[in-house]
Amino acid sequence: MSATSATRSLKPRLRTKMGMGLATVGLLVGTVGASVVVAGPAQAACASDARKADFWSSWAEAHTEDCSYWSNSYAQHGSRSIWSGWYSAWSRASADSGVSTSHSAKNVFS
Repeated sequence: MSATSATRSLKPRLRTKMGMGLATVGLLVGTVGASVVVAGPAQAACASDARKADFWSSWAEAHTEDCSYWSNSYAQHGSRSIWSGWYSAWSRASADSGVSTSHSAKNVFS
């Protein structure tokens, strides 16, 4: 086997490994992005927002202790969806319908 043919046979394997690595990084970033903490500038000092929505379940939780804000949490997973209602200290909603590709979670502050 010549050096040129050995180099050619490595290129497809290297591309496959690089593609798998990029796909893994994309999956990790997407998973972390689904549970990122989000709050508006005025709420950042006294309100927190945590969410997770994936194939297995969905949940959302908001905390507004020592603030004049109210929060309402929402979780949807498959055919189940739940709004927590408006609460002044914290709100939480969770939904689980087994395994589902349809899912979302959010918190609303007022």
